[in-house]
Amino acid sequence: MEEGLVESADGRRFKLPAVDRINGVERRRGDVEDLPYTLDKMISAASESCPLRTGDIICAGPITDPGDGILLSSGDEIQIA
Repeated sequence: MEEGLVESADGRRFKLPAVDRINGVERRRGDVEDLPYTLDKMISAASESCPLRTGDIICAGPITDPGDGILLSSGDEIQIA
């Protein structure tokens, strides 16, 4: 994964594309590199409030643009790839 690493002022970031879908409909494309925090900072912050275990999933970032009027409902299926 070394070729996917990008150095930034606040640490190393991964250049990984991401696609979000709600109920099978693509809503957003982006890149992990564009998140406001590095992955290691997000893991560190999450581990301060609860113990992390193998298999835990941490999600960060907006699922949809708040201005697009999409609201999640009970039973919606969210896919992040």
